[in-house]
Amino acid sequence: MQLAIELPDELGQQVLQHGNVQQFVQRAIERMLSEEKRSFELLNDLMDGLPEIACLENKDPLAIQQGMRDESLDKNKRHFLNRIRNIKPVKAPFSSEEMVAMLREGKEQQLIDAQTSHGK
Repeated sequence: MQLAIELPDELGQQVLQHGNVQQFVQRAIERMLSEEKRSFELLNDLMDGLPEIACLENKDPLAIQQGMRDESLDKNKRHFLNRIRNIKPVKAPFSSEEMVAMLREGKEQQLIDAQTSHGK
């Protein structure tokens, strides 16, 4: 089989320095393919050596992940609701609507000053 390839000039010059270019390229390709095969075999050997985890056998990993996510969300919701229940009411010189309007108008300092003087 004939195969045509393009090489960068510098690499092509290095290849041409060998006496038998065809034999050199053939050996290089064989070595690369052999190394690739060995890498694949090593990975397979490594995977075969991993312990089996019985609790995950015949389980859907996506379902496990979604269950863990849902459990975490539920825990966070409960925590948030508990925190809200523990908030003590405070007296303020403005209603929440008035405070939002003042913030939107850039009157933060007025809010701070009013709260400071209201608390005295």
